[in-house]
Amino acid sequence: MQPLDKANIIKKLQKQGKKVAFVGDGVNDSVALQQADLSIAMGTGARKLQLILVILLSLNLMF
Repeated sequence: MQPLDKANIIKKLQKQGKKVAFVGDGVNDSVALQQADLSIAMGTGARKLQLILVILLSLNLMF
């Protein structure tokens, strides 16, 4: 499944009024992680930590 496909599925569910959680384990999940109402990034290493921080900062800017 392509990264944008994941995000589009999340958008479709959100348009139905649902709250969506997404668990991702790679950089290619960043679009879906950002779209979801609750995002959980799994993995190890500095790159994963950077991704998590960017997502958290993005969420803070939205509120």
